[in-house]
Amino acid sequence: MISALSILPFIDDPATGIAKIHSVIADTKISGYQLRDLAPALGHCRCGEALPVLRELASSEVQFKSMEDSWVNAVAALGNTEAGQLLLSFVDPSIPGLAFEAKLEREDIITARLVELASRDEEIERRLLGLCSVHLPARKRALLARVVGSIANEEALVEALDLIDDSVTPAIPYELYRSIESIFIEKRSYGNDSNAYTQASRSANRVRNQLFEMSRHDGRRQKSAATLLGQIELWRLEYGRPFDEPRSLEVEYESSWPTVPANQLQPDRVAGGP
Repeated sequence: MISALSILPFIDDPATGIAKIHSVIADTKISGYQLRDLAPALGHCRCGEALPVLRELASSEVQFKSMEDSWVNAVAALGNTEAGQLLLSFVDPSIPGLAFEAKLEREDIITARLVELASRDEEIERRLLGLCSVHLPARKRALLARVVGSIANEEALVEALDLIDDSVTPAIPYELYRSIESIFIEKRSYGNDSNAYTQASRSANRVRNQLFEMSRHDGRRQKSAATLLGQIELWRLEYGRPFDEPRSLEVEYESSWPTVPANQLQPDRVAGGP
């Protein structure tokens, strides 16, 4: 039956085929696990009428969990504005999403689809970066940190620093910490083994400058920013300092830099941090 239903979105009148799918699902007791094989057909038909049916497939948390990766990929495949907004609802509390707060088990899938959306649409990228300064629920904050960190440019990471918040736990989302680490420490391929690499320092002066400003003037993020600056100095001790990175970011603070001694770093400020 699932194979037969998967053909219906591709008939000459897709809307009629999708309506038939909806009626069959309503009249039969097809399990969520079986419906996960139907979701790709609804997504790849690129017909607007498929989105309400996809929403219905994810009408409960149990059903959503049984098809999470298939469902997310199907919504992304639709490619229309409404589908993009539904994906954005996983990080943006102002956008109506599913009827429940989904606990994602495959965050890598939704992260990849949101990064692809941002790469195609500058407005979506600006929205994602703007959310970094919004007080978000814990799950949305952690997912947003992962998404923005995966955009893989220094400008995005500077904006993502606004996700730091000394008043919540963790003050520094683990995903953000790893993104900061990856931009300051480069992994270079070693030999012919694709899994072998060496680590070396690289400069990210815009991120470092922003952290310095936060450590001096941002009461909401001051402690965590100072902790990150101290961690960067520890990385520099271990891997060396790039030639184009000054030791002190401001001459008047030269005598007191770094702002936090190495033995006073607070790694527990990071979720799952070292």
